[in-house]
This record gives sequence, structure tokens and C-alpha cells, in this order.
Amino acid sequence: MKKTEYDGIRTYTIKERNIYLLGLAGQNIIYNIIGAGLQYYYESVIFLPALAVGAIMTLARVWDAFNDPMMGTIVDRTRTKWGKCRPYLLFCPIPILIITVLCFTSFGFYTAPGANHTAIIAWAAFTYVMWGMCYTVGDIPLWGITA
Repeated sequence: MKKTEYDGIRTYTIKERNIYLLGLAGQNIIYNIIGAGLQYYYESVIFLPALAVGAIMTLARVWDAFNDPMMGTIVDRTRTKWGKCRPYLLFCPIPILIITVLCFTSFGFYTAPGANHTAIIAWAAFTYVMWGMCYTVGDIPLWGITA
């Protein structure tokens, strides 16, 4: 990674900054797809009760408040020939893609309004929490590398 010196501060080239901006844009796009699209999918396509969807998303964000600092600590302690953040940025997009697809997959758990939703609620909670964890593994290093 080519770096220039400016008053003792290491900076990245314009090309490197644009690549990081592209990564940040991709992260934000996928976050918004999950944030808005998944709620619609849960409530209008597979008919989960709004209370269950709200509980799933709230509990996942509470867990996220704990796992973000943990991931930050893991990144800080990472020592590789590629640096602290780059290994996560190289290997994380594929799991994020897979879990994003799984979030929108119900494997036949479709239920009609008023039916027992236990299995699909468990699946929705599992995939959404896993998505949040995979997203954290890619997001924390991406913001860390731009700092």
C-alpha cells in the first residue's frame, strides 16, 4: 500500500481512498437492503407478527452493541502480513452475501396469518443475528482502515 507523508501523517492515495469509499458504499447499500427490505419481507411476505419482527430486530441491535466492541478488540489484536484490517475485508464479503440470501429464504416455512410462527420466527431470528455478526466482521475493519 503506497502511502505519502504529510507533516508526519501517513495518508492514502486518491485511488486507495476511492476504493475504500466504494467498500463503504457497498456496506451501506447492503445494510439498507436488510434494514428496510427484511422488515417488509418478514411482515408482508412470510406474515410474521409485527411484534415478533420488532423483537427480533431490537434484540439483534442490543447484541450488536456488545459484539461491535468485541470485534474492535479482535481487529486491534490481529497481526498479519496484510495488516490488521485487510484480512477481514478480503474474506468477509462472501459470508455476508450468503447470510443475506439466507435472510430472505424461508425453506418452506411460509405461514398464513394467524398460524403458528414458531419455526419461522426462530429461523428469522437466527439468520438476522448471524447477518449482524457477519456484517460486524466486515464493517468494523472497514471503518478502522479508513481512520
